[in-house]
Amino acid sequence: MSDRSGGRARLGSRSMVEELRNRFGGRSRGTSRSNRAKLKSLRHRGLRLETLEKRQLLAADIVIAPVDADLISVNGSYLNYDDDGQNWYNGSGLTDASMVETGDPVPATWPEHESGHNAGRIERIRDAAEFNTLIVDLGGSFNVNGMTLWNSTEVHDGTLQTDRGFENTRLSYSTDGGITFFGDDLLTWTERNAAADLEGTFAPEVQSLPLMVSNVTHVRMEVDNFSPDGSDNIVMASELRFIGEQQYPGSAGEILADYQFSNHTASDPDLVSRDSATGSTASDITSPQPLSSTGIGQPARGLRLGPAWNSTSRANSGSNSNDYIEFSITPDSGQSLDLDYLSFQLYRSESDSKNSFAVYYDQGGSGSDNFNSLLHGGQINSVNTWESIDVALRGRPDLTNLSNEVKFRIFFWGADGVDDLYVDNVRVHEVGTNVVGSTYAHYGTSGHLIQPLDELGNRLPDFSAAGYKYGEEPIPNVDALFDSSRIVTVSPGAGDDTSRIQNAIDQVSAFSLRPDGFRGLVQLTAGEFQTDD
Repeated sequence: MSDRSGGRARLGSRSMVEELRNRFGGRSRGTSRSNRAKLKSLRHRGLRLETLEKRQLLAADIVIAPVDADLISVNGSYLNYDDDGQNWYNGSGLTDASMVETGDPVPATWPEHESGHNAGRIERIRDAAEFNTLIVDLGGSFNVNGMTLWNSTEVHDGTLQTDRGFENTRLSYSTDGGITFFGDDLLTWTERNAAADLEGTFAPEVQSLPLMVSNVTHVRMEVDNFSPDGSDNIVMASELRFIGEQQYPGSAGEILADYQFSNHTASDPDLVSRDSATGSTASDITSPQPLSSTGIGQPARGLRLGPAWNSTSRANSGSNSNDYIEFSITPDSGQSLDLDYLSFQLYRSESDSKNSFAVYYDQGGSGSDNFNSLLHGGQINSVNTWESIDVALRGRPDLTNLSNEVKFRIFFWGADGVDDLYVDNVRVHEVGTNVVGSTYAHYGTSGHLIQPLDELGNRLPDFSAAGYKYGEEPIPNVDALFDSSRIVTVSPGAGDDTSRIQNAIDQVSAFSLRPDGFRGLVQLTAGEFQTDD
């Protein structure tokens, strides 16, 4: 173990391994910004719901812990304690942060957060503008439908400074790695201004989005505080998380329905499914509205939803609008299906084109629930770009082991205009039989390792960063680096070995500094070392 610093290493409350890593093998995780950046995906922590109603609403969802938060500086504004905002997502200050990480189901009770100001467990925007923009990296691709916030309880000179907390977060979303953003969801939070907020712990506030947003990689948050017109130029919060749906690992199975509209015209319809699935039958696409010709690009593609599709607000259920396409999947007799996801693509040709959609289904095929079962809704704001939408179906009880016909309706409308919208490549995928990876440990869509808890609350540990310099460099040949006069060897003895190791460290620390920045090396012989710490 080589020493390249002038200070004295102490073996105290920290583990000996961590202390020696700090002194001789690089900094420990959490102390170096470069190491933090490398290991962001391992810093997920979890949160919990605060009311029974919200537990029921979000019971099937997972926690999404961000891996980075960057401030877009305005007139010199900056993040006070860490320039990647880690105190907003690393679990510091939570009463129990270790049991919930990205990919874990939302548990019954969220942990509370310690009250008051502490640089190690909150994050602040200093020299803040009235409105401040954060770009939050989710560390993967998720279907997002909610947000959880532990707000500010800062105290200054015995007085609560809760007007510094987040009052509003205006959210927009990116599906392309933070390059472009769309959407505009405003969430307004509660100020924690009671005397009880001065000490102890407090529960988070949980809010749902108006509609689930698919395939989100980054969230842009415009935040302000409770002070009038931003007169207090500090904006802060204790911790935050998002809530959404799991992107499952592995390959999908057969395509059960597959609609491509490259050859469709009103006079010569091409609305049949092109799937080759065995064991089920997909219907043709139908609609109460006229299905006009294909017509975007060369060769032309996309089913045009023209002027007759003129709804300007969302269908409250499957029955109160005719602006939809419909299709069904029927298992063959004696067959059953497990549905994985529904996907389609949308294209807006003008800035005032229809931009919103909602997917409903009717399990049983007879219209028994009048298409009141909402699967997913959202909007796109790009123009002249095909946007891909994935709707998770896997794990829904009525879409698992399916033996009856199921019908889907996709509704379309325009919140800001009803010009042409095009839809293409409508597909329903079956769950694959050969799943790559494991539900206990797998890589997410962005390459981050996800390790959910099992049914007993256990988690597979990640040893991928073990070894010299996180296992990324070979162990150096110390005989080639140092002559024997700069090597202090320690062997295990009877009882506690802490003082023997510390004495060796002190000896090396007293050596003169070499031109390469090293002083010497502490070499532990083979054997078992005992330390009280």
